[in-house]
Amino acid sequence: MGDFNLPHIDWDPQGNYFTLSGISLSGAQINFVDTLAQCDLIQRSQNIREASGLPVYLSNMITHSVGNVVNDLIFGFKFPLEDKTWHWFRKIQEEGCHEMGVAGVVSFLPFVRFIYPSIQNTIKVLVRGQAQTHRLYPSIISRRRQILGLQTPEKAKYHEHANLFNEHPEGFIKCVKYSKHASNTEVHYFDPKVLIASEDKCILDNFLMEQKRRYENGEENALFMTDEQMYFLLADMFGAGLDTTSTTLSWYLLYMALYQEEQERVRKEIITVYPEECPVDSSKLTYLMATVCET
Repeated sequence: MGDFNLPHIDWDPQGNYFTLSGISLSGAQINFVDTLAQCDLIQRSQNIREASGLPVYLSNMITHSVGNVVNDLIFGFKFPLEDKTWHWFRKIQEEGCHEMGVAGVVSFLPFVRFIYPSIQNTIKVLVRGQAQTHRLYPSIISRRRQILGLQTPEKAKYHEHANLFNEHPEGFIKCVKYSKHASNTEVHYFDPKVLIASEDKCILDNFLMEQKRRYENGEENALFMTDEQMYFLLADMFGAGLDTTSTTLSWYLLYMALYQEEQERVRKEIITVYPEECPVDSSKLTYLMATVCET
């Protein structure tokens, strides 16, 4: 069982090593990550200018921008800004993170889930969200396998998803919107062709190639590289990468708006150290990094 008594599976003792290796490989391409962030920042800046002085809801912009950098790094794809499934995916993640915080006591006192109906409802929300995101991942993984020219190893298949692509004539994925705040569920179908593919290697690519290698070599630890394992890994990395970063940025911008003398000092440091547009080494912006760390 996983946190909050959600269904989980045994994790590979090498899982952390593999994940860190994947991040390290992608991290070596630091200019690639910086470029992703800068391109999205430029787009968001243009959106703010186009607002012509009207109030701007930054939370959605930040979540979209950070989320797509995380998507590109982990999945090798981006979602279009107004894509319905992208909004649905983010909503599940946001509500799930909130519910985890509320139900944190269950990790320490598991019996509490049998006592309080509110916690039982919270766990239902988490389990439904998990089930829905685990239905979305196969469509992303399938497209990535097509790009890499890979087939799913027979023993790695998740048989509960055997008919997943048969729910729609064109193989679209059925997405159900559940929420404790809504009495009715909403259904739509996701076409994976709307995803914007990256040509750079992502963490998912590393997993798929390592999965292929282990199964082809008949390695005993190949059983830790199943598709089901992959769903949990992708969910953990996406959730942790998006929630922490977007929350930090949201609070940071709020503090900068409230304390304008600090904002001006940060601005002066940036234009002094980097008077012209170029790749940025954050270690040279000591005051900027100090303010981020204080957030």
